[in-house]
Amino acid sequence: MARPNLHPDILRSFEERGVDGVRASLYHAAAQDPLGFATPSNKQPLYALRETDSGTVSATRGDAERWLAWKGRRSDAWVKGGTLAALAAALLALCAWLFPLGR
Repeated sequence: MARPNLHPDILRSFEERGVDGVRASLYHAAAQDPLGFATPSNKQPLYALRETDSGTVSATRGDAERWLAWKGRRSDAWVKGGTLAALAAALLALCAWLFPLGR
């Protein structure tokens, strides 16, 4: 569950936009080129972030897809952890009800 290897500016931009914002950008890019004929789908730029001496730093559809997959795996881990904690609490409550310490 390692963070995707993306430019720090791209990661910062994705975090600022959030999951819904990045999905909206993907949807907009897919609506402009639905079959990916203009460029390969993983290389199609979503938006340019900034100009540098070496060129423009821009996020691609592939970057967004990798980041969304990582966010989904990270979110799933929290859900699984919460489920395990709730089950442990329920078992503890059941044991306390079945075997009370006092009269």
